[in-house]
Amino acid sequence: MATEHEDQSVGKCKVQGCKSTATLKFVCSMEDCDRAVHYHCYKHLILKKADGTFHPDLDDSDVACTKAHYTAVVKARSSSSKGPRGNWLNDAKDGGPCSMDLVLSWWETPPNFAKFRGKDNDGMKKSEYGNMFAVQMNTLTESTERTGKQVVQRIRDMHDQWNYAHEFAVSETGAGMLATDDEKTFNDIVLKRFPYYFRLRDVMIDRACTEPRFLNTDNDALDRDSSADEGDEEAIAAPEDDDDPEVEAATSVPPTPVAEAAVAPAVRPASAPPTSGRKAKKPKRGATPLMDASTVAMLGEATASSKSRHVEQARHNKRMEEINQQKINVELERMLAVSWKAKDDEMKYKVNMVHRYSELRQAGMDDAAILRFVPALREFIEAKNSPSTDENPSTPAASNDKYIFLVLKTRDRVLKHP
Repeated sequence: MATEHEDQSVGKCKVQGCKSTATLKFVCSMEDCDRAVHYHCYKHLILKKADGTFHPDLDDSDVACTKAHYTAVVKARSSSSKGPRGNWLNDAKDGGPCSMDLVLSWWETPPNFAKFRGKDNDGMKKSEYGNMFAVQMNTLTESTERTGKQVVQRIRDMHDQWNYAHEFAVSETGAGMLATDDEKTFNDIVLKRFPYYFRLRDVMIDRACTEPRFLNTDNDALDRDSSADEGDEEAIAAPEDDDDPEVEAATSVPPTPVAEAAVAPAVRPASAPPTSGRKAKKPKRGATPLMDASTVAMLGEATASSKSRHVEQARHNKRMEEINQQKINVELERMLAVSWKAKDDEMKYKVNMVHRYSELRQAGMDDAAILRFVPALREFIEAKNSPSTDENPSTPAASNDKYIFLVLKTRDRVLKHP
């Protein structure tokens, strides 16, 4: 039922185009909207369509201040109510499972999802799974018009959402949150991406496409394992002698004068210049231990291969430019041939019109009658009757006959050599 607005003063409401001054106003039914609306404005301004008809009224005599709010209220109520199709979460019948419960129960039972994805399904298509689900939902829930296509699309969307959540769960950011004991924030972010992630994790984690990536945090564990292995090897390779006198006597080597001279401290001559207080520069480092001979050879081969690819690319580009230029030349020749053909067709047309004019003259028709009968001959007749520029013009009849003779002769020449 519509709620009366606190503003019951005389004046216009918030509906655009309101001309009423009634005091009774109601609150807009849109959530978080408290605008005042006259019921008369709602009925004749909001519900009226462009063609003069009206939208159906809202239930419980509710009102809306704009057409957009009216559409939003209708959509919200249609999605929450139990209509012929219903909602995936709100279409349970008599306390039974809803459509989403049916999908999740099927998903959690191996190997249903693997078969749906095409593994050992005996040729059963996804559309067949969707039709099977649609029959169950239309029977066990309030939804009566669920189709197999809708079910398949919903499963695909849920799969994409699970992958989206899993991408964060196995990322460095997610691993960092778990390492800092921030599990609550981690779970909130994952569930916001897909609310059924943890429910389907045991089924989905076995798939090859959901294997976690190698993280930077794994390097430390690998380094620790490598250090422990090296320490074990050193311990095995160099056992302790336990200060055995016989072993010490057998393995001891008496010092030699050369050795003593080698370890004697160097004496700096008095004439040498005093050293500065600065530290000596460290020698430049060479290749790192990773850059062994095989690595250097591999990099050399890669550089040579890259250079050869650049050379081949340049040759290819040059050849393509030549081919394109040849195409342009062929197109220009074709256009020139088309132009000459058009001119030749025009000449043939004019000669043909002259022939028709001669036939009509021989039939006894004058120029006026010919123009009425064949208006296309106007250009030829006007050119024929134009004043002659010759120095010794002949009679009009002789000029016309001479002109016709020349045109017919030209026509014969064209027809003979087309």
